[in-house]
Amino acid sequence: MAPSKKGRKKGTAPSRRTPPRAPKSAVKRPVSSPPSVKDTASKQPKNPKLHYEVLPTPAKSSMDQNNYKLLKLRNNIKVLLIQQPTKPSQPSCCPRRKGAQGLIIDSELSTFPPSTFGSQSLTEKSEPRSFLLPSLTEPSSTKKSWKSSQFITNPSEVDRLIQACTEDGSTRDLGCGPSDPCQLGAEKAESEDEAVSVSLVIGVGSSQDYKHRSGLAHFCEVYSNISFLRSQCVLIIIIITYNTVHSQHMVHHGCEKFKEEDSYFKYVMTKGYEFNAYTAATLTAYYFRVQGAHLEQGLDLLSNMMAEPTFEENMCKREVQAVDNEYMLKEHSDLEAYVLLLWSLAKNDHPLKMFSCGNFETLLIKDEKSKVQDLKKDLVNFHKENYVGSAMTFCIQGYDTLLNMEELVVKHLDVVPVGDKCLRKEMAIPSNHRDPYNTSEFKKMYIMEGNTLQMLIAWALPPEVGQDFKNNPFEFWGSLLEDEGTHGLPYLLRQRGLITDFSASIPDIDYWRNEYCTMFEVRLVLRKNVVLNCDGHKKEGNLFINLENIMETVYEYLGKLRQTSLKQRKAAWEEFSKTKNEYFDYSIPVEGVNYTTKCAVALQTLPDEAILTSERVVTEYNDQVMRGYLEQLTPSNMNVITILPREVVNTYAAELKKCDAAVEPYTKRKFWSKLIEVERLNKLLKNKATTPLLIPTNNPISSESQTQFACVHKIPPKLIALNAKCQVTHVGNFGDDWFIGNVNIHTFSSASVFRLNHTNLCKLYLLQSYLQQVVLPDASEIGRAGLQVSIDLVYDSLRIQLSGFPNNLPLALKKIMLHIFPNEESISQVAFDAAKESLLYGVSHSLGQGAFLINNLLDEAVTCDSPSFRNAINTICNVDFQTFVTFTRTFANSTFVWASLEGNMSAKNCEDIAIILSTLNYYPVISGWKNSTLLVKPERFALPLEKRCIRVKSEFRKEKNSVVRNCYQFATNLHQTHASVIVNFLGMCMRAPYFQILRTEEQVGYKLHILHFQNYLPYPCIFADAVFPAHKTTLCEVDAKIDNFFVKFWERNLKNMNDAEFRELKHLWGIPDDLNLQDVKTFYEHAFIQNGPTGKGIKVHVSKISVQVLGMDRENCEGFIKCKESNWAKPMKEKDQPISFCTDADDLCEGVHYFVRDIQWFRDGKFQ
Repeated sequence: MAPSKKGRKKGTAPSRRTPPRAPKSAVKRPVSSPPSVKDTASKQPKNPKLHYEVLPTPAKSSMDQNNYKLLKLRNNIKVLLIQQPTKPSQPSCCPRRKGAQGLIIDSELSTFPPSTFGSQSLTEKSEPRSFLLPSLTEPSSTKKSWKSSQFITNPSEVDRLIQACTEDGSTRDLGCGPSDPCQLGAEKAESEDEAVSVSLVIGVGSSQDYKHRSGLAHFCEVYSNISFLRSQCVLIIIIITYNTVHSQHMVHHGCEKFKEEDSYFKYVMTKGYEFNAYTAATLTAYYFRVQGAHLEQGLDLLSNMMAEPTFEENMCKREVQAVDNEYMLKEHSDLEAYVLLLWSLAKNDHPLKMFSCGNFETLLIKDEKSKVQDLKKDLVNFHKENYVGSAMTFCIQGYDTLLNMEELVVKHLDVVPVGDKCLRKEMAIPSNHRDPYNTSEFKKMYIMEGNTLQMLIAWALPPEVGQDFKNNPFEFWGSLLEDEGTHGLPYLLRQRGLITDFSASIPDIDYWRNEYCTMFEVRLVLRKNVVLNCDGHKKEGNLFINLENIMETVYEYLGKLRQTSLKQRKAAWEEFSKTKNEYFDYSIPVEGVNYTTKCAVALQTLPDEAILTSERVVTEYNDQVMRGYLEQLTPSNMNVITILPREVVNTYAAELKKCDAAVEPYTKRKFWSKLIEVERLNKLLKNKATTPLLIPTNNPISSESQTQFACVHKIPPKLIALNAKCQVTHVGNFGDDWFIGNVNIHTFSSASVFRLNHTNLCKLYLLQSYLQQVVLPDASEIGRAGLQVSIDLVYDSLRIQLSGFPNNLPLALKKIMLHIFPNEESISQVAFDAAKESLLYGVSHSLGQGAFLINNLLDEAVTCDSPSFRNAINTICNVDFQTFVTFTRTFANSTFVWASLEGNMSAKNCEDIAIILSTLNYYPVISGWKNSTLLVKPERFALPLEKRCIRVKSEFRKEKNSVVRNCYQFATNLHQTHASVIVNFLGMCMRAPYFQILRTEEQVGYKLHILHFQNYLPYPCIFADAVFPAHKTTLCEVDAKIDNFFVKFWERNLKNMNDAEFRELKHLWGIPDDLNLQDVKTFYEHAFIQNGPTGKGIKVHVSKISVQVLGMDRENCEGFIKCKESNWAKPMKEKDQPISFCTDADDLCEGVHYFVRDIQWFRDGKFQ
């Protein structure tokens, strides 16, 4: 425990325990501290002799150009310094010149058609569209170095700075940079290239909570930030992040010097700060990203927050309420409920049997007079015991020299007391804390009411499994369980009609992988009622029988896996280790807080020499060891949790009554438990397989390819074929709309990384390396105008992420796409080649899942018997159709590029980006999370560029309302599966660009979402999301416009559609050939024309996203769903809660399964 500070005079150094002497092999270096900075919060003694050790440098990959240095300070904090290489200069093969607004652009861009960016060419001079767009013609003369930064301590100066930021919405002279707004932006953009990422990890988490105070670790994290805010005057704005619940309630408190939240945001943007923290089971992490000129301020604030935080009683109860609000938000998360249930099954008095988040009840447990004082006392003691140097690891990444970073870190982190705690990897686990799930309660099947339909099978394994990074045993076995071939477990489960998706792994999350145990998890997305007869035809089945069949199939496969030959296992291991090592060798670390936090966590859990190389497999195959790990997957240490939506629970109410009912106190979900027949599953493990199991292996890489891969800059055009597969991605909202826009493009290559062909994986890494070394240096010039570009691999997906000012996104996107696709005319053939290659290498469900247009057909692939599909497979791939019986029609979607557009993008921005993608013969569907939607005509209906059908709808949240409504009722005379295909077809028709004219006539912008009935609702539904001016259009008028639209759609299009047009559309969208046009017409006429719409719209006012319960400010939810309870934060009665709260109409529409309890509520019109 840290020494007491009581009685210590102000300004003197805190007493510290002298650490043991370092071994002779380590380098000891005394450093004289620079002169102390005038700062009231700093208590750094003058010119102390600081001693620290320089530890051996960790090993790194061959592609890693960073420089590393590992230190151990005298207070036992381990520090990893990462110096990023200087950004490479522009390659000689890419000539540059000055363009509009002084941007450095490629000379070949001037030859691109002027219509690419609407009416304005890239070379045409124009005024900046935003005052944030800087002029980069002249470098800023006010750029500061790290050492020259000064602290702002004068309160009057603080007021002047904030006033200058907020007066009249303009940017004025702040006294810390140029007075011209453009030059101010230039300083920000220039410093952004020198952004520094800092992460601090403490080896304490929720499992170390006091037994009488659950959630104390989480509360300490939140309260430390608040205390930090209130004690540091101007730099409270460092604690800011975007779209996270607990950080939002931090920044809204402020202090006496900062009363307007907008002033924090505007000021923080001039400094480039980003700060956040999180609490896990055994770790607490703090991290921030800041411009290099302000790093010293940030380090001083962070170190003082760790050493001497200010805990004030008057804020205690208010912050408890904020933590309670976060807990209430998590109530609606199936993942959080799953974790809480899993933790509750641990042994009594075990650290894992704690309530990690905390709420009002667990934090304030005594009477009103004394509970706040007692909470503060526990909080102070918890901080003194755990927030000590011996339990901390630190990582910093920047462009400055290692020596400069070393001096700053040693200077500021020295104020943290030593303490008696050890790092997690040095802690000895008490014997009574091992095997936490050796309980009868764990070895059951639990059924939980939730929002999704999935099954999770978890095995509780010893903690050494998660720490054996040299062998990666369960990553290897998981890759074999996930094999998508005809002998794989996913294929067997889909063939029997039981699941739609499958994954097997040890989640890299602290809750599943800690010093107490390791959880190996198989996650399955279930089908509700469908099973297959022996002849392959569908029949209705019982969900509980399906669950038993799934467990039997899993253990039957595990038994076969145990019986594979040594030769097979060794060959599969060689391919796995080779792919794993290539994954490491070709990986290029990215900058940012994610990487520094990952390194700081690795310092807590791994040996020093392996913190950068834990992804490399360095051992030979040991069959005895690997089989020993596999044999631990037995029914005796297994737990099964099945999550069922409300409507499914109601369907099987009779079966659930036979189970034992239970209620977990902190999730407020309904649970039922059922014993697992362990003996029957054990027999399946021991039964001798009648048919041998074939473990898939890939061909080794050729010597010619090895030579080719060695030359990073000579990548042949055919490598682009790996990037023709794309996936829709939605990311969080990064701050206020006026500041930032975001575009994500995910390009898919093949199945998951460990099933990906070894050769193709190398190609992907080379392509990533090429883009980072050749494209990004050029794109970084655009980044100086406020744009951040990152290119990295997410498993086997190459992700290009552009973030920054919306007006600059089209230019950067064009530059990136031109580098990826240098020959525009060959793209269609490239995409076709990629589809062929993907099919040949066994791509099936995982790839098809990314194609939204045919997502509803995935679970129908096993029964696909279309002659045209069969012939296409035989023609394209020259293989037998039965080899690909589980494949969906993914090749029909291989030329689609999907992107996600974030921020308040103007119609012009959307149009610019869409035209760029459309010129590459792609079909972009840029769907905004809450802001913008854009459709471009597909290439098979391609017109000349100037005549292409482009319709832009931009929703500005401060001016618009949204309406979400159920548009038709389910036709009971059709089979559900057949109806789902019809709904899918109708939805694609209504989204088609040539129907935009009809929507324009109705003066309402529509976004039609098709929700798959298997996963969301008992009925296949089309939802219309209508956007209209706020306070100018009534809900009834919008309802009438929607009704009129569907009537006109019938009269103008569907009613007179002939068979030839119908066949062409089916071929375009990959619809099954057995879908009949007459069935579609009958279905539509019955649902929309005869019966009419079945429900009224739900009016949602989304002018402001606030931080109250569930992220919605009640005062700004005009006309939203009304609750009968006076206190809306309290749980309502079941009959009064058919729908929950959400932040935005898109969330309500796309995530309707979270909210809709019964369609009858819509029919009865109980929502206004």
